[in-house]
Amino acid sequence: MLTGLKVSGQILYYANSKMRDDKEVVLEAVKQKGIIIKYASYNLRSDKEVAIVAITQDKSCFEFLSDTLKQDEDILKIKNL
Repeated sequence: MLTGLKVSGQILYYANSKMRDDKEVVLEAVKQKGIIIKYASYNLRSDKEVAIVAITQDKSCFEFLSDTLKQDEDILKIKNL
């Protein structure tokens, strides 16, 4: 599965819930396409490391982050660069 993710982060769209909650899988996906975080589990949409990678890659993914991370100072700095 990780090989497919390296080719296209979009593959997370087709992943089962276990894969959507696997931090390694989600990190690889958002490195390729940050907006794909919208298909990650809520747990990982609340993970600061995952969020930083995603928002660095694509600022429009901000809307899919947890409410807590939307108020995080580091996340807001990256978003507003």
